[in-house]
Amino acid sequence: MPVSYRVSHDRSTGHAFVPAEPIVETSALDRCPTCGHVPDGQQVAAESVYAGPLVPDVEPRTDARRAARAGVQVLLEAATLRRPLSAAARHATPEVLRYLKALQPTLRALPRGARVARWHAAQPHRWVVEANALVLLDRPQALAARFEPDALGHWTCTAFRIIRGGTVTPA
Repeated sequence: MPVSYRVSHDRSTGHAFVPAEPIVETSALDRCPTCGHVPDGQQVAAESVYAGPLVPDVEPRTDARRAARAGVQVLLEAATLRRPLSAAARHATPEVLRYLKALQPTLRALPRGARVARWHAAQPHRWVVEANALVLLDRPQALAARFEPDALGHWTCTAFRIIRGGTVTPA
């Protein structure tokens, strides 16, 4: 087996070539696909056993998803001036309302307004609905929104973005 060397920097002599430890090849199946780390097999087996209680999956709430869909529609209509911005106040936080107000000058000139072409909503946990959509404005655009319940239990939009042509519109 050929010996490989690594360069060691020593202050007294400058550089020194030190024999390196032999490289042990492991199969690709033993390596972590992310970082390439080769774990100790017994240690992994001991750590992979979960002894805690089973955690149930989140049951998607249709009322939450329905409220998110209606909220996105109202927010889009407010952004395109089809509804007053005050109509969107019940569905959104002040940060989202400021974003909609900043969008209005760019979306005002659209002849047909905005239409949701495709819609997907997920509920990663009980108190959040995350939605994404394909919105038809002057051309197809991506939309992302996050809804959380407020103190009264109404689902409120806490994040809303329309992504135009690979860039995020001004906030």
